[in-house]
Amino acid sequence: MIHDIPNDTAYLFDVTEELETIGVWILPSGKKEILYLPDDSFKPSIIARGSSKQCQEFLKTLDPIASSIEIKNSVWHDLETGKDVSCMEIIFLHLHSFRRFQRSAEQYRNSPISLYNIDIDILQRYFYTKNLYPLCPIQIHKKTSEQGYLIHREDSQQSPLEDLSALNILSMKISSDTLILCDEHEERILEERGSALKSYLEHIFKTHNPDILMTIGGDNALFPLFKRIGMQPPHRKTTSPIKKGLSAENKPHLRGRWHLDTKTSFFLKESGLPGLLEVSRFAQTDLQGLARSTPGKAISSAQLAHAFQRKILIPWKRQSVEHFSRASDLLKKDRGGMVLIPRSGVHNQVAEIDFSSMYPSLMVEKNISPETINTTCCTGTPVPNSPHRICCCRKGFIPEVLLPILKKRLYLKNLKIQTLDQQDRENLDSRQKALKWILVVCFGYLGYHNARFGSVEAHECVTAWGRETLLVARDLVEDSGYKVIHGIVDALWFGPVAPDHKTQLDHLFAAIESKTGVAILMEGIYDWIAFPRGSADPERASSTKYFGKFSDGRIKCRGIMSRQSSTPGFIRDVQEEILEKMGHYHSTSEIIEAIPSLLAQSLEKKSDLNDRLVPLKDLLINIRLSKNLSDYKKMTDFVRAAQKKGSDDTAGTRIQYWLAGRHSGYMGDHVVADGSHEVPTIDVEEYQRLLEKAVLEVLDPFINLPATQPRL
Repeated sequence: MIHDIPNDTAYLFDVTEELETIGVWILPSGKKEILYLPDDSFKPSIIARGSSKQCQEFLKTLDPIASSIEIKNSVWHDLETGKDVSCMEIIFLHLHSFRRFQRSAEQYRNSPISLYNIDIDILQRYFYTKNLYPLCPIQIHKKTSEQGYLIHREDSQQSPLEDLSALNILSMKISSDTLILCDEHEERILEERGSALKSYLEHIFKTHNPDILMTIGGDNALFPLFKRIGMQPPHRKTTSPIKKGLSAENKPHLRGRWHLDTKTSFFLKESGLPGLLEVSRFAQTDLQGLARSTPGKAISSAQLAHAFQRKILIPWKRQSVEHFSRASDLLKKDRGGMVLIPRSGVHNQVAEIDFSSMYPSLMVEKNISPETINTTCCTGTPVPNSPHRICCCRKGFIPEVLLPILKKRLYLKNLKIQTLDQQDRENLDSRQKALKWILVVCFGYLGYHNARFGSVEAHECVTAWGRETLLVARDLVEDSGYKVIHGIVDALWFGPVAPDHKTQLDHLFAAIESKTGVAILMEGIYDWIAFPRGSADPERASSTKYFGKFSDGRIKCRGIMSRQSSTPGFIRDVQEEILEKMGHYHSTSEIIEAIPSLLAQSLEKKSDLNDRLVPLKDLLINIRLSKNLSDYKKMTDFVRAAQKKGSDDTAGTRIQYWLAGRHSGYMGDHVVADGSHEVPTIDVEEYQRLLEKAVLEVLDPFINLPATQPRL
């Protein structure tokens, strides 16, 4: 098959690391069969900077692999100084030599010579160096004087492959003892075991020949299952020798196919395959690895890709440190996002506006990047209420990375508005949501202690400009005659807004965008919105809890019990039912009139608890450990439940338990963990207390009941 490939355009499917070549899996134009090509042209390199003597001393340490390297002078850009600098580039002629160097690189950590582009794996380098991403158009040229192929990115404006119908997908659900084959119409539980299951699976992979294996639970169970039944993982065959430990070895990856597990993949759960592919175009890395990574790793990969293509020196892990600050300066600059605390109660005809991707937009608009903060090349632009200044002479690295992502997300959102087909609209929405996630984390990653291209000072500049932006918007809203009800970081609530205020609102939004440089999105206008009272001061509401009904009928809730994952399903359902009924009313007076019937409904649910008619599964409390169990000092309910479960749970583990037989005054005295051998005797009074709390949380703003007096 290899020798039948013409010099033609194809689409890149995947890249695998072989012993001495890079395996490239392609989908030729107009064909439905994925083919394998070895690319032996790739030679990874590192960069060294130092005096002539330091460079010579460094080269002496490479004598054992001297025959496998080439040295050349090259020019790279130093972000810290903003200048192009002459460097020594060490090119590794064989992949095994580069791996050997990486394994021993730690010895150079404290060396006087500066090393760059060190700790980036071979597959990532291949994507970055050739400017590739999954399903991008590529050009294939067969070598004339020797075997092999040259593969590079198509230079034209040809779009990546959007139509995935050319790819064959096989779906499975899998656990330790059950395997279910899925298609559009039915699911089939495989009853076969042992050799019979092995034969059947081999037959399925041979006849179906999937390009994508989409699983639920496959990461943890698929390869152990293959091992138990004596079956080799269904990799596609290659012509190059595979070194044990490379590529898909010891990972839930397949060679020549994509294995994607929707259970463990953040991007697949949040935005599906279209969203994952959209992120891969900026992250420029292999899809199976990206599927199992976080949004933070995706934005980091996008930064590395941009650095490679701009020939920017990539520091060896993080090298910058936070500069010393006086306590008075910390109080001034390290303040986080702006919050305008709302008054508790109900407000009518309230508009909610959001700044679109506020922090990444400010990074671009204000040129915020680690190397642009407090430079000496110019006086710079002062940051409001901060000692920092931002360079005016050069464009920042972080804004260069973020601008294309912001533009693409805006393009996808506008295209969705113009698109009529529902499936196409959902596809576009998934893609823009995936980009939203990497934009959300880019701000936090800027101050992350391990970020290569981050600094605390840049992080502080973003929050300072964020506070200023919200205050500017508040002033413009109040100048337009409205009263600001609430504000938090990148959103404002104000009113009252009359139905005929559209023209006035349009002028207001244009003024805010012009003054701040950040786009405004209209979330909607509430018929009513309620802010439950805070626990410390009844006159002041919690800034993170509210619920309300938009004029188009939507109910929006934040922070209340029905939104908390720890709330038992029974309690959550009761609160959601009350909110659904409240959503039928347009005014506060209508809701007040309906309160007796809403309370009566809640009394019925209270009786269900008394009569023990609620299924046990609907009373489970769910808590996710924020740290290792052994690190908890206070004996809370969930800690006691985790201990009774009898396992040494780590951070991130979900603990489920019931409140059972509690004695007054003894916190955590009786809990029963799900999965333990105890039979729970439900503490009815405690669940009734939770029910009362959930009901009063949404009714209290309308009737001003004292927070300490249950009225059910």
